[in-house]
Amino acid sequence: MALNGKYVRIENILERVYTDYGFEDDLEWISAINWIGDALDKIGAPAPLTKKVTDANAKFGHYDPIVICNHRGDLPCDLAQIISCREYTTKSPMTEASSTFHISANSNVDTTTSGYLNNETLSSTTEADNVVKFSQPLSYELNGGKIFTSFKDGKIEMAYWAYPTDERGYPLIPDEIYYKEACTNYIAHKLSRKLAGRNQYNPQMAANIEQEWLFYVNAAKQKALMPSIDKMESIKNQWLRLIPQVNEHDTHFIFLNDQQNRTIHNAR
Repeated sequence: MALNGKYVRIENILERVYTDYGFEDDLEWISAINWIGDALDKIGAPAPLTKKVTDANAKFGHYDPIVICNHRGDLPCDLAQIISCREYTTKSPMTEASSTFHISANSNVDTTTSGYLNNETLSSTTEADNVVKFSQPLSYELNGGKIFTSFKDGKIEMAYWAYPTDERGYPLIPDEIYYKEACTNYIAHKLSRKLAGRNQYNPQMAANIEQEWLFYVNAAKQKALMPSIDKMESIKNQWLRLIPQVNEHDTHFIFLNDQQNRTIHNAR
């Protein structure tokens, strides 16, 4: 079955470490927080992450649109993985740049054949409605914690996967037994290996804890990748099509999961 979308705080995991392994005196909170983050990264599945959009919706904890100044802007601090980007004002879709010199200062050349421009002539503003209109497809590139865009100034609405955290900024763990056991065993594994190196813990016991971690990290990943019935219906509708929808990116995949209906008209 798929994940249930609920989370637990790190205290739940630390209590398990104390109860199962008795590491009360040796476990440091800052180390445990870092290890939990590492465990979630090593599980690797995107399902436990939280989907966010930079649309300034404070109700859902969303950040303001990314401000682009001189072709660059700052990425969200809780960014784990980008889903999609679009220009904020016109909602024009953006694609990841393919140009080798996309962020080069010398890339102001006419690339009409490929559909990309990386200079100030990319956008124009009409005096009547003061709406920015783009004459070419938009692109972006990531580099050094920044996002670089093909338009000089503006805003970006980014949909992305974010690391779920509580009000203290501590990571939240999916309320699923395999995830909780994986995080618990990873903390115990890291701590037991450190103590075993100081001859303060049984090396064989440390090896057994490592084996438990290796089991639960894979079990948690498989749990996260298992689709729900509704997700499988969406996948079915995406695959069972007579005519491929090759332009779904232009509509931000709104209709991707809709079932395709074909009508046969009698010519007689």
